[in-house]
Amino acid sequence: MRVFAVATALSVLLAVAPTFAQAPAQTPPPRPSVPVGPAPGSAPAPAPNVPFPAGVKYGYVNLEQVFAGSAEGQRIQTLIQTKQNELQAKQKAFQDAQQKAQSQASVMSDAAKAQAQADLERQDKDLQRLLEDAQTEVQGAQQQAQAEWQRRIQPVVEKLSQEKGLHFLLSVPDSGLVWADPSINLTEELLRRGYSESDLEKILGGNMLRVMEETED
Repeated sequence: MRVFAVATALSVLLAVAPTFAQAPAQTPPPRPSVPVGPAPGSAPAPAPNVPFPAGVKYGYVNLEQVFAGSAEGQRIQTLIQTKQNELQAKQKAFQDAQQKAQSQASVMSDAAKAQAQADLERQDKDLQRLLEDAQTEVQGAQQQAQAEWQRRIQPVVEKLSQEKGLHFLLSVPDSGLVWADPSINLTEELLRRGYSESDLEKILGGNMLRVMEETED
C-alpha cells in the first residue's frame, strides 16, 4: 500500500513570518505626449549644484524588532501560533491514519485497502488546503497590520530623526549594515516613544526599562 508524504506544514508557514514592508514608491507624474528636450545644437542644462552637508549624521534602528514588539506584530504572532496548532493537529491525525493503514494492510481485503487509500488521499488534500488557506490568511493579516503600524510609527521616526539632527536613518538588517557604533542605535528609543510604559515593560522587561531611565537621567 502506498504511503503518502506528510506536508511540511509548520516550516512553510514560518516562512511567512512578519517582515517590515517598505513604503510604496511614489507614482511618477504623467509624461508629456510630446518629448521635451533641449533645442538641436544646444548644450544640456547643468545639474543643480547641491552642496554635500558637512558632518553628515546618521543612525540606525531595527524596524523588525520594533514591529515584533508592537500590538500589530503581537497580533500576527498569535495568529501564526493558532494556525500552527491547527496544522499540528491535522498532521498528527494524518500520520496516525497512515500508521494504522500500514499495520493492518496484511489483514485487509482489497476493497478495504482501496477505501483506506482513498481516505488518506482525502486527508492529504485537506492538509494541503489547510496549509494554503493558513498562508493566505497570515499574509493578508500581516500586510494589513504592517500598513497600520507604518502609518502610526512614521511620524515618530521622522520626529526622532529630526531631534537627533540626522541626515538619514538606516534600518537593519535589510540595509546591509555590517557594523556601527552602538551609541547611534535608536531602536530602543523608538520603542520607548512609540509605546506606553506598560507596553515597554512587556517588550523589554522592567529591569531593562529601569536601566534605560537611569541612563537618561
